Amino acid sequence: MQLALSTPVLYLVLFLSGLFWAMLGLGYKVADHHSCRTGSFSRVMFFSAGVICVITAFFQHTHWSDWRLWVFSGVVGVLFYGVLLILMPTYRLGPASVVWIVVNLGILVPIFLSPLLFDEHLYWFIDPVLIGLFILMLLAFQRGMAQAKETTRATGLLFLFALLSVFLANGVLLAAPKWQSILFHGGDRIGYLTISYFAGGIFTAGLDLFRREPLRPTAWEWKAGLLAGLSTSIGMVLFMTAIKLPAAVVYSMNGGVSLLGGVALTSIIYHERFNLMKVVGLALGTIVLLTAVLREPLVMKLKHLRERHAITGVSLDYGQSASEKPVE
Repeated sequence: MQLALSTPVLYLVLFLSGLFWAMLGLGYKVADHHSCRTGSFSRVMFFSAGVICVITAFFQHTHWSDWRLWVFSGVVGVLFYGVLLILMPTYRLGPASVVWIVVNLGILVPIFLSPLLFDEHLYWFIDPVLIGLFILMLLAFQRGMAQAKETTRATGLLFLFALLSVFLANGVLLAAPKWQSILFHGGDRIGYLTISYFAGGIFTAGLDLFRREPLRPTAWEWKAGLLAGLSTSIGMVLFMTAIKLPAAVVYSMNGGVSLLGGVALTSIIYHERFNLMKVVGLALGTIVLLTAVLREPLVMKLKHLRERHAITGVSLDYGQSASEKPVE
């Protein structure tokens, strides 16, 4: 049974999803810190996330007989593992801060493709500001990490190619939930997640068997994988619930919360110190969140003022946002 949620509740759900994705980022850091194998870590993450989604599926109606759901979800699961295969070695090729920025810049793919793929209009007087603030936040965090000597210097065409691959692959992966919501008219969300996670886990296990890799996870691969599996599954369930909001809001707000939360968790657990640029990054992140939340009310207010005062001579055709449509 699916409940119709009001727009403010959807914003709250989106905020909570960002918090769980902040925990997912912590899971990645734990895996990297303890040199976990990509295959073993991913397998634990996928299967644990799949189990959580199976439990959730008992409370949701899913068309399990729809072959399109199996094909679409299976491809996404394999893509997810592909992103991890590219991401983990990239951390060893160059500065972790640069990789971290490129991973999060993947939100630009679904945001700027939203008019083409999701039939949503961008508000050209505010959306570039929203995205620009998000990029400035990432750059501030990168500078803060560099000043704290948490990164190393690296150059090379291989590193640049790996960064481009991470950006594109993660961008497509981030767009997948929005595609699923449109293709299946907002339904079969839990089925999509369940199939995706198990498909990723099965593909990972098969690949490790083919390469004759040891399948038994180490203690830290269990810990990091379970943390990541719990975080990604709950975060994605919440994210899919709020997916009806406009793409620029969904991805910017979710990304901002996950980044800010990730910085806080990392600083507390690994005792990392804040410097001026990290504080600037936190401030910019707060502005990103406020801008994302106030985006729709601001647009509606400006439209109301245009109609009320009959502004002429200036084009203020902002287009229609998905959030102007009634939320089911």
